[in-house]
Amino acid sequence: EIWPSIGGWSLSDPFPEMAKDPVARENFAKNCVLLIEAYGFDGIDIDWEYPGYDEHSGTPDDTESYSLLLKAVREHLDELGEKTGKFYGLSSALPCGTSHIENIDIPTAAKYLTELNLMTYDFFGTWSETVGVNAPLYDQDWGGEGAKDFSVDGCVRKWIAGGGSASAINIGLPFYGRGFLKAKGLNEEHGGKPDKNLWYLDEGSPQYYNIVEKLPDLVSIRHEPTFTQYAYNDRMVDIGGIQTEVGGVVSYDDEEAICDKTQYCLEHDLNGFIIWEVSGDL
Repeated sequence: EIWPSIGGWSLSDPFPEMAKDPVARENFAKNCVLLIEAYGFDGIDIDWEYPGYDEHSGTPDDTESYSLLLKAVREHLDELGEKTGKFYGLSSALPCGTSHIENIDIPTAAKYLTELNLMTYDFFGTWSETVGVNAPLYDQDWGGEGAKDFSVDGCVRKWIAGGGSASAINIGLPFYGRGFLKAKGLNEEHGGKPDKNLWYLDEGSPQYYNIVEKLPDLVSIRHEPTFTQYAYNDRMVDIGGIQTEVGGVVSYDDEEAICDKTQYCLEHDLNGFIIWEVSGDL
């Protein structure tokens, strides 16, 4: 099946105003159906990042607006299904951060959504005070920003506790890594910027195939508590006649980490996976 996704991190600003307006909301739902009909799609995904997020024009009204938007789209999909004799799925890209989850009425959203696509990656990055794991299956083994439940497992449990069904949950598999400048390991201070020196083709967030290409020149280590991998390098360059360290560390999921997350899905009777993004594969 093929479902298009509408929105995304860089295109979520229009959602709050549109979803709050009954006419605009209805037009959006109708256009979702037109898109499906035009291309023969099997469903549609709403990627609003995130309801109530003020940096993307979010407001306190977004909680209700999001539910109403899902309701409108679901109703129009069902109307289309009555004409075609086919069921059309509705999914949504969903957050793991507690502050974002709190802006979603989970029981209502779950009533309209066929699948819950949890974005279980980007838990840590250069915005974090110390180097952290991009997509930890379980919590990191230190405090501070590695707080309890800030992991794939923590996210899944939050959504189930809030009213989501395990059988509808898809966890996200990252086919990329997060690079940190001027660090060699996890839970270390870093340069505050992505490592664009080594990962210049990916702006510091390397695709998996680029990580694999450079692994022979890196020291790669399995981080057992999170079931993920990280790798570092010790590059020295001449800056003004002085040998200066410009190394960095990258957190990523290798084949073993992906298999661990697959096993987690099977053991917890989840629906499946989403991948961000499939072009990062070998």
